[in-house]
Amino acid sequence: MARRAKHDVNDRGKIYHKVDLSRLIFREVGSTQHLDCPGECSPEARPDYASCMDAPKIEFPCDYPIKVMARADPGVREHVDAVLARHAGPRVIESVAERPSGKGNFVGLTYTITARDAEHIAALFADLKTIAGVLMVL
Repeated sequence: MARRAKHDVNDRGKIYHKVDLSRLIFREVGSTQHLDCPGECSPEARPDYASCMDAPKIEFPCDYPIKVMARADPGVREHVDAVLARHAGPRVIESVAERPSGKGNFVGLTYTITARDAEHIAALFADLKTIAGVLMVL
């Protein structure tokens, strides 16, 4: 679904974008109200209710990006690399993308693994979250 952006000017003369959110669909678990539904969403009120509430399906094996936000402390990157090598093999480390924060206090690391199944991803996320200095795993 396309969102329409409109340009506007605030009281200080700066241009900003207003986004029309009226066509977005909330996909929260248990949510029964969607922005594009006139009322409550239910199987009776909306024929495509099931497709509206289903989570997207991933077909395994697949390339899966893992993003890690960490402090730029010595040793953190080596620990993250070791966990990724243990779960996905040493070749994953060769293609990592690293982006430091503006002040150099944090680093963003993006790895692309070949995920075997959902349990593989969950185990990798659990191990990454135990590393001191790792702030977020996406």
